Amino acid sequence: MKYLFLTISLFAFTTAFAQPNREALALRDEIQFDLSFIFQHQNKESFSISFNRENNVDYILVNHEDCQQRQLQYKRPIADNYAYNQMLDYLQDIDITSFQPIQNTQNIEATFQVQAMINIQRTWTVNAFVFPYNPNNLGDEKQILIFIAEVLSDNDNDDCSKALSEKLNAYLE
Repeated sequence: MKYLFLTISLFAFTTAFAQPNREALALRDEIQFDLSFIFQHQNKESFSISFNRENNVDYILVNHEDCQQRQLQYKRPIADNYAYNQMLDYLQDIDITSFQPIQNTQNIEATFQVQAMINIQRTWTVNAFVFPYNPNNLGDEKQILIFIAEVLSDNDNDDCSKALSEKLNAYLE
């Protein structure tokens, strides 16, 4: 009887710890995640900026015609983390994993459209949202874009990053 109880207890103990960890962590603490934004200004070619963490190393990935050299993906480690960490903290504060734009900020005449998606592999969390950007409206949507522009500006160590930083800042005005 003693051995049966010990065996069942040991089995229950190992089963409890074998379950995947689904608890929320701050984005700064996640081992792996993807945060992607697609931007479309009027009838111009769209471009995308993604922030990707792989094995605790953060990268900026860009899909833009001026950044693609011989069809290779533009991927650079984030060198200056100050604005990036502020952005991650802000996204955590607004709960980006369930965030949806406020309906009263929608503007069908807006000339700048944004699509966003976050994917956290550890918890199988995915959230996507779309919003037309109106520079006159204050709110979370505008703050997210300001942070993205700041991260690009802080990490504009080549022509591609600098051009995208300037382009995004111009669209935000």
